[in-house]
This record gives sequence, C-alpha cells and structure tokens, in this order.
Amino acid sequence: MSKQVGKRTSIVFSWVVLVFTSVLPAAMSADADLGLVPRPAQLQLREGTWSLTERTRLVASGPAVDGAQRLADDVSGPLGRRLAVVSGRPGKEDIELVLDGSRADLAEEGYELEVTPAGVRLAGRTPAGLFYAGQTLRQLLPSDAWRRAPSAQGVWTIPAVRIVDKPRFAWRGLLLDPARHFIPKAAILEMLDAMAMHKLNRLQLHLTDDQGWRIEIRAFPRLTARSSWRGGTLLGHLGQQPHRFSNVPHGGFYSQEDLREIVAYAAARHIVVVPEIEMPGHARAWLSAYPEYAVFPDRAANMDLWRQWGVSKDVLAPRPATIEACKRILDDVCDIFPSTWIHTGGDEAPRDQWNESTEIQELIRSLGLKNADELQAWFTAEMSRYLAGKGRRLVGWDEILAGAELGTTGTAKTALDRTAVVHSWRGIQGAVAAAKAGHDAIMSPYQWVYLDYYQGPPAEEPLAIGGSNSLARTYGFEPVPADLPETAAARIIGGQTQVWSEYLPTSDAVAYMTFPRTSAMAEVFWSPREGKQLPDFLMRLEQHERRLAAAGIHHRPLARRTSWPNASGTVTADPRDAVIHGAEITRREDGALTGWKDPETVIAWRVQLDSAGRYRVRVRIDPASAGSAPVDAIVAGAVLQAKEPVVDPVDLGSVRVTAPGPRLLFLRARPGTPGPLPVIRGVELKAEP
Repeated sequence: MSKQVGKRTSIVFSWVVLVFTSVLPAAMSADADLGLVPRPAQLQLREGTWSLTERTRLVASGPAVDGAQRLADDVSGPLGRRLAVVSGRPGKEDIELVLDGSRADLAEEGYELEVTPAGVRLAGRTPAGLFYAGQTLRQLLPSDAWRRAPSAQGVWTIPAVRIVDKPRFAWRGLLLDPARHFIPKAAILEMLDAMAMHKLNRLQLHLTDDQGWRIEIRAFPRLTARSSWRGGTLLGHLGQQPHRFSNVPHGGFYSQEDLREIVAYAAARHIVVVPEIEMPGHARAWLSAYPEYAVFPDRAANMDLWRQWGVSKDVLAPRPATIEACKRILDDVCDIFPSTWIHTGGDEAPRDQWNESTEIQELIRSLGLKNADELQAWFTAEMSRYLAGKGRRLVGWDEILAGAELGTTGTAKTALDRTAVVHSWRGIQGAVAAAKAGHDAIMSPYQWVYLDYYQGPPAEEPLAIGGSNSLARTYGFEPVPADLPETAAARIIGGQTQVWSEYLPTSDAVAYMTFPRTSAMAEVFWSPREGKQLPDFLMRLEQHERRLAAAGIHHRPLARRTSWPNASGTVTADPRDAVIHGAEITRREDGALTGWKDPETVIAWRVQLDSAGRYRVRVRIDPASAGSAPVDAIVAGAVLQAKEPVVDPVDLGSVRVTAPGPRLLFLRARPGTPGPLPVIRGVELKAEP
C-alpha cells in the first residue's frame, strides 16, 4: 500500500488522544518496578522471592507438556542447560504448568502466574494462555534470560507476585512488507520471536505488489520466475524530482516450503500468519508475468516491474478468465496458509483503465452494475464468497467498502459475505461503518500506527515516507471510539501496526522502525484501557529495552550517549546528546532544542548517577522562554513537575535514587497545558547532601 502523506490537521479527536495524567497510582509503581510490557491486567506484589536453581524442573502433564517443552526451549540457551520436563508433584524450586479449561475468567488467551517462595505456577485455559504466562515469566527473570547463549549472571531470582492477565483484543497484529523490499526468511523468523515477546498474535505478510511477487504459485510459475526480481529501485524520495534509479537488481521470493516453515514457526508461538495477495490493484508484478490478465494485454506485453513507489494505474481486468486465475491463486494460498483470514488487499485500485476500456464498460453493463466502484465491489464480493466456501474469511482494506452492500444476506451482486473483515487504514471511518453494519473490523489508521513514518527529526533519521508517528503518539492510540455503540464496538476485533518497506531496504531498517513503537502498540492491543499512563509506560520501557538488547532485537534506542557526572557528582545532560522522540524539534548551532510544539514529543537522555541518594533536577531554558508551558521530567521511577511560572533554570524538585548506575531521563509537555514549550538548553542533576 502506498501512502500519500499530507499535513496533519490540528484537530484533536477526543476518542483517540488520551490525556495522560501526571499522578501515578500507587499500584502502578509495582508494574514499573518489574518493567512488564505489555502491562498486565492485574498484578499484586507479595512478600518474598523465588530463585531458579540447578534443581528447578518444569512440572506438567497431559496437554500442558507441550507448553512446558516450549518454555524449556526458550530458556535453555541462556541457562546453558535444558530444564527437565516431568510429571508429578512440584517442589518449591519447580515451575508448574497447568491447563485448566474451566477457567472461563481467563478467556481464550489469558493466564494466571503465581510466584511464591514455595514455587512458581503458570495456568492457562488454552495453550496460548499458557504460552503467554511463560513469556511473562521470562520478563520477570533478568534480561539475560532473553539471550541465546549461557549467561554469567548466576542464580536468577524474582519477586513473589500474582498476575492475572488476558488480552483486550483478539487481533494484535503486525504487517511486514517484503513485496517492496524483500525480507529474508531468517529475519521473519526473528521478527516472530520479537512478536511473541510482546504477545502479538497476527503477522500479515504483504506478498505481492507492483514492485515484486514473493510467493510461489505452482499453477503460475512465471510469477516468481519473472516477477520476483526488478532491475533497480528508486533512489531518494518519490517526491524528489527528477527521479533517479539504481541499476542494482533487487528481489527474492519464498518457496511454498519456506512459507510452510514460517507458518509452523509462528504457530509454535501462537501467531497466525495472514497472507495478503493484492487484487485488483497493485498488480503490476502479476501483469508483467501474465499480461493476458491486464485490461489492455497488448500494452502490458512488455511491461516490467515498477522501480518506483506510489500507485500504478495497472490493474487486473475482472473478466471471467481473471476471476478464475484469482481463485486458482487463492487455492494455493489456502493450501499453504491454514489461517482463517486471507487478505486480498483491495486498496488503491485506480479506475482509469476500467473507465477507458470499452470491454470493461460492457462488463459493467452486463453485470447490471452502475460504475467502476460497483465493479470492484462485485469482484471483492466474488472473492469473499469463494473464500467463505472454503471455510476462510476475506480481509480487505477499507476501499472494499466503495460500492459494496454491507450487512445483507449476500444475495446482491455487490454484497460482501457476512464473514468478510474490513481493515481500516485511511482513518477510523471504514472500521466504524463496517462494525455498525455487522462486519468485524481491524483498526490500522495511518495517523497512529504506520511505522514507516518518522519517529524523530527527519534531519537526524533515515529516509522515511514522511509524516510523524512518535513513540508517545503510538502509545496514545485508542482503537475503539468512545461514542461507538456497544454492539458495534464488539466488532472492533483489534488493531495492527504497519511496517511498509518502500524506504526500508534492509532487515535492520525494518527493525529500527518497528521497535520500540511496536512495544507501545502491543500494550495498546493487549492491556486494559483503564490505567493507561505514559510515564508508567516509559518507566517500564526503560527496563524492557534491556530485554530488546539481550534478545538482539534491533531498535531505535530510547537514548544514545550517556551523560557522565563531573568531579562534584553533578550530571549535565547536554541537549546535543538528547534523543528526540518526535519530528518537529530542531537543534540550534549551540545544540539547544528549539521548535518544540507537539505535546506528543518526548526528549530523552541517559544519565550516569554514581551514588544512591537524592538529586535535584533543573532544566536549563532560554531566558526568552520564560512563561512558556511547563514541562515534566520522568526519571528513576518518579514524575517531577516544573514549578510555575517557568523561569530559567526550571526547578523540578528532587528525586530519590535507590542504586547507582545509568538511568533514563525523559522530558515531556505537561498534559492539559497548551502553549509554546521552552527552548531546552540541558538538564542538570545535582546530588543533594
């Protein structure tokens, strides 16, 4: 899918932008101390600790044995040995895994985790719930538990705790786009591991587009023999004229065996792989291999794959032979992917060629349709009914609503099958319309969840498509509009974050744009709406970043260079060392941070605090910034508020540090206080006597 990025309006939709309060409930401090991401629904810290020792075993019986073996696989590398899986009565050093189908309170993917000095117990109603209990247990362990080789840490000790947890949404997805830039199979398997860490359960693979065809279809061998490689790629941004292109061939494809391997690897982590085969638009790779399915076959005879981005006018001609070819391709897709859901795209299909063609206009009349919109609706309806007949459900981008009849019994030619799912990307309106008509819907509005958008100042970031979706903005997304009727709200089955790869040429580039913003989105999709607090999330993310690093998950760092104390123990966080999580701030020649306007921008530093004790925190601002909107600091588990009026230096009060070492320091705008924000010249942390 190609996105045209325009200027974001200044209108604030109350249903999406949550107001993050600056007072943290006491219960949240426990969550922050443990650093769990996503945040559990219920967590109670208890007295005591438990340690994993050389005598620790995994105790399970019946179907729970599979879950125990999976957990043993996950921790064997960092432990340097494999935990034994046994049956019988657990001891105080053991981890017991239980499947209990009677636990209706846990729903399909929920779990209970109890850690006491007398042992650890994981319980789930389903294997998925038991698996997620294991992922949370791994997060309770030191971050070294995510490494692939033995850790030198020694005994792993965790606090006594009881967690009862379940997801808010059934669909917690991530899209990868190997069509624009091919993603090697090994990188997809690594991404599945990262998804499992975050309790995500849907991986959508965008397998076909104008720039490449990535799935082996044996009935149509030229799709990969010819259309899996292009002769070059656009250099720079699509908006830069004149266009320049490399002559470096780019491509690759997944054999059916590759895809079955990916599906099996995902299933072991309770992730469903949802394939996307674009139709009728984004079809240039298809038509370059089989021009007979083009609207104008003669024109398509010598057509090659696109080397640029955007929206090609080359679309499928929905004549009978093309319909049959689509069904044969979907047959292969359904054979490879056991997923209930098959995504057929449907976005950005220009009508130019259909309107120009006398053949297609006659087809529209012969079908009793009014226009090209209804022709695409008829085409999608045909595919939805065909997939429904195979026990599958069509998923399509929100453009499939144009000309379609919703909520009918399926007798109309343009009526989508009732099982069809609408995937809303141009905003929330498509999902709302579908849900009100009785169709399930997935929320992926580009304004919040498109991760190919900038996450920092463009001058300091790799080339991106444009726009800005900062870490705080993604965390602030709310998938269900507050005014949506209850019956329709139940049809919003979840959300999905999108990592389109036009400007992401490597797997590292994909991962850099994916995390930690997907850590934020995972919490949006899993955790309760109530209790959502940006400061609390940032505190937990500070610990979670250590897991990302230990697991080898490439990501955009929360902070980079560490600010070191001087001889007197005072730490000065220089603005030149700040990492800006937002796009609008620029740096002056002296390094000062100017132009801060967006309340969803956060500024971060890493500071070295050499001793425990209290530290006074002051923000240095330009004198001309006096009287600007106040800022807050988040550091060492505390939220410090600026005293008003704002004058240089801005006194934020003091914070108690319990142990020496590096800490993250965040600055954010005070919630609910609009106005220009100060020019930041640095932050000082001075030890108090």
